[in-house]
Amino acid sequence: MSPGIWVGASGASAQLASLEATANHLANSSTAGFRADEAVLSEHLVDAQRSGVAA
Repeated sequence: MSPGIWVGASGASAQLASLEATANHLANSSTAGFRADEAVLSEHLVDAQRSGVAA
């Protein structure tokens, strides 16, 4: 895979993780005991490599 495509795919993966965290925050913000989470880029890069995005 060309480096440009890999960079684009990893950026898209990171943006998706951020959007998923935001959606979770909006859906659960009024739930008692809700604790917000963070999208951690390094975790998503490892997931992308395992799924073959970075292959």
